[in-house]
Formats: sequence, structure tokens, C-alpha cells
Amino acid sequence: MPIVIRSTHEGFRRCGIAHAKAAVTYPDERFTDEEVAQLKAEPRLLVEVTEDKKEPGKMNEADALSLLEAARKAIADGDVIGSGAPKTEAMAKILGVPFVSAAQRDDAWATLQKENQE
Repeated sequence: MPIVIRSTHEGFRRCGIAHAKAAVTYPDERFTDEEVAQLKAEPRLLVEVTEDKKEPGKMNEADALSLLEAARKAIADGDVIGSGAPKTEAMAKILGVPFVSAAQRDDAWATLQKENQE
């Protein structure tokens, strides 16, 4: 389930992230169970585990299209790894989200490769 985090102090760091006062939603695979426990125990953070209305591991069509466009832009900008796939960090920056998982990137990359073969 996605995790929404807000900090009482802008830029407060925990689990390798400078947290914002504005709520930021992270995918459930972003943090380990131990990290979630640390985040919840931190008095300077407001942590909420939310219900994901989508089927686990599934994206809606708009999410998938956004990831494809971000992948295309990252590749065009040269933000790629050795295999030629876009960097997850570049995709996240393009989308304005804190995190794009390797699995999400790999799905978008596979779709782009199929498109190029057709």
C-alpha cells in the first residue's frame, strides 16, 4: 500500500530522504518494513499507509502512458543506463514524483523496445 509522508520540518531527513512539509506519496515497494517502522516512530514525520484502489502491481492506462513518455524523454536526453534503458531517477524527475521503481522502468523499456521492432 502506498505511504504518504509529511514532515513537520522542511527537509528533515530519515531513511535517506529529505522529507517535505507537503505530503508526498511513495509506492509501497519504496521502503522496507523496518524503514516504515522507523518512519512511523519518528515524531517529526506524519506517516499514513493508504489503501491502493488499484490491483497490486498494476498501473492504470494513464500511469503507463506517463511512464512511457518519461522513458522516451529520458532516452532522448541521454539519461540511460548501460543497456540503453532510461534511468529511474531521470524518469522520476520528468514525472515530478519522488520515485520510479526499476520494475516500472523495465515495463516501459520493454514496451518501447517492442514499439521499435514493429
